[in-house]
Amino acid sequence: MADPRDPFAGALADGQSGGRTNGEPIRIAPIVGVAAAQVQAWPGRKADLAHSLAPLGLTLPDGLAFTETGGRLCGRIAPGRYLIFSPDTVADIATAVPGSVGAVADLSHARAGVRISGGSVEALLAKGAALPFDPAGFPPGTLAQTSIHHMGVLILRRSETVFDLYVLTSFARSFADWLTDACREFGWITAHPTRLAPTADVPA
Repeated sequence: MADPRDPFAGALADGQSGGRTNGEPIRIAPIVGVAAAQVQAWPGRKADLAHSLAPLGLTLPDGLAFTETGGRLCGRIAPGRYLIFSPDTVADIATAVPGSVGAVADLSHARAGVRISGGSVEALLAKGAALPFDPAGFPPGTLAQTSIHHMGVLILRRSETVFDLYVLTSFARSFADWLTDACREFGWITAHPTRLAPTADVPA
């Protein structure tokens, strides 16, 4: 079940701050009402896992990518291992996967998400991770697991100018400190908490 709390509450001040350039400020919005499940297929059972999840409308991606179906995001984080983000609950995922096929762990309370958007998001992320964040090297639909300021971060590119970032809930405040400090060059605005949304509903 999704955690109703906002782990970033009190860590992201309202209003606008910083801004030593003339570009638009970066918008920062906590992502709330999201449940998360880690799904692991047993060796040789990936096809069976895909078959088990298909009735829920879930498609397993290949490579460093995520699929989006029915308002849910499914990202491949390791061979045979997937992280699924869903509005409200992942209980049906646990029910759908037989123990002979794989294992499901509910991580809803263990992950905190924040959405950043704006024309400078690639430059912002490049401050923390040595990855090619330009659209040619990191197009929409791509994900990456990396470390920013010694904190593990899962990065999903939702559109040309929108990224969703997930960290361990216990690191939410520390990550908010890094994020707002790194944003000072561009300026940043704290937006109202947002919910998991289909890419079509995420601003370009």
